[in-house]
Amino acid sequence: MKNNMRGGTAQLLGFELKKLLTAVNIIVFLILMLVKPLIMLWYYPPEYDFNLNFYREYTETLYGEHTPEKSQYILDERARLDDIISKERETADAFTNGELTAEEYDRYNTELIRASNRYPAFERAAAHCEYFDSLSESGKTPWWFYELPLSEFLAGFGADPLFLVFIIVFGLRFFGADELYGMSLSVGATPYGRQKRSALGIAALVIFCTVGCVISMGFDMLSLVMRCGGEYFNMPICSMEIFADCGYDVTVLQYLLLILLVRITWSAALCVILLTVKRLVKNTYASLAVSAAVIFIPLAAANALPDWLKTTLAGSQLTGFSVAETSLDVSVIAAVATIAVFFAISASFRRKL
Repeated sequence: MKNNMRGGTAQLLGFELKKLLTAVNIIVFLILMLVKPLIMLWYYPPEYDFNLNFYREYTETLYGEHTPEKSQYILDERARLDDIISKERETADAFTNGELTAEEYDRYNTELIRASNRYPAFERAAAHCEYFDSLSESGKTPWWFYELPLSEFLAGFGADPLFLVFIIVFGLRFFGADELYGMSLSVGATPYGRQKRSALGIAALVIFCTVGCVISMGFDMLSLVMRCGGEYFNMPICSMEIFADCGYDVTVLQYLLLILLVRITWSAALCVILLTVKRLVKNTYASLAVSAAVIFIPLAAANALPDWLKTTLAGSQLTGFSVAETSLDVSVIAAVATIAVFFAISASFRRKL
């Protein structure tokens, strides 16, 4: 008897998954995902007030784990540059008084131009070194590498609107497809059947969204490799100053996997939200409008919030895809709480979808 029930449940779950794994859904999903790396082709890096080649040269010279010797290198380099720049007036007077030959004066001017052009990039490296010194004092182990492209990428690594739109549109189409497949007559005829039908629908959509999250993150990583290269995945996340307040002692790859966990958890929460909205609103198009408002209005308003409130709401904006560096664990907890709340709301309004 139990085996028959399990077999029937597996068949029904398979049927729910077939409703999702249609050719149209798969093709649209892949098109949306392919847009991500294509966007990189139109990416324009921000402008800096220092020469990137000089800064890259410093980071390559200092590449590797930060040590006291590298801090001393920065001090020695500052002394060298300051010495060259400070002698400009003295050297000009010496040349005027005939104490220097034209060749010696030209040689100094060449050094002066190089030092002046290099100095802004050096200042950036020196500030980075001070940041590393403070991390070392707190027991962390930062690494020198050319971090600017990766910092730019991760600074904008927030919401995944393409995947959000996909979940909302196809999730509501999924919950509204009962009449098309005749399921309202076959399974939803009793309260138990409706409960089982809803649970299997949620399970199927969560499985589908989990796989979609993994694929979507894969395309994000492809975009990262296209822009920055793939050699940065093992670097400590604290090596980038945008993560100065990060409480996680992890590598770049581990951090991306944590974000994947957040996205999977909030995908499950979003599935429950969609089911609840569909039960309350009934009409698929009205449900689409309500769901989009619930999801995207907080997301759009997030940038206008004070920093303390933004951190508090990170992950609980009913999106979960806006990732704050210091609150990934809070985001997961908020997702679980959201699932519980919307399950309770949905249970109080049980009716045939």
